[in-house]
Amino acid sequence: NHLRLLNHQNGFPLRITRTVNVYGPEQPTYRIVPKASLCALLGRKLPRHGGGTSRRAFIHVDDVARGILTVLERGEDGEAYHMATLHETAIAELVAEVCRRCGARFEDVVEEVPERPGKDPVYVLRDSKIRRMGWNATVGLSKGLDETVGWARKNLEVLAMCSTEYRHAA
Repeated sequence: NHLRLLNHQNGFPLRITRTVNVYGPEQPTYRIVPKASLCALLGRKLPRHGGGTSRRAFIHVDDVARGILTVLERGEDGEAYHMATLHETAIAELVAEVCRRCGARFEDVVEEVPERPGKDPVYVLRDSKIRRMGWNATVGLSKGLDETVGWARKNLEVLAMCSTEYRHAA
């Protein structure tokens, strides 16, 4: 809000991008795709909160990067642009796909735990504004999961030493 005020009052150049559920190689290991990959590859248990029924529209980091460039090149100062995909996936379905790619059985990897308090069943961003500028998500979930699981496999020795527990930024 402070930056928007600077833009409005002083003409400070500002373009805002928003996205949720970004995934891809080199992501922190507490995020769901690398976390599920590591648990499947290392034989660790992955907590499945509330049955994994909540749905998310996962977007690959390459699509986000292209979206940021689109906003920088064609966006208007003071405006906010959402980036999303049109395909929603249940968390349980996503984890099952990761397990399959890792050669692990879903039932052997997941451990049922209660839902986290306050967790939203669905996150939805409306991205029509950035789509009108010619941007759209192009990395399909299947290709993105292959790429991300491949990164986890390639770097397994180092990633095995990383925590998969969520760390809130201070």
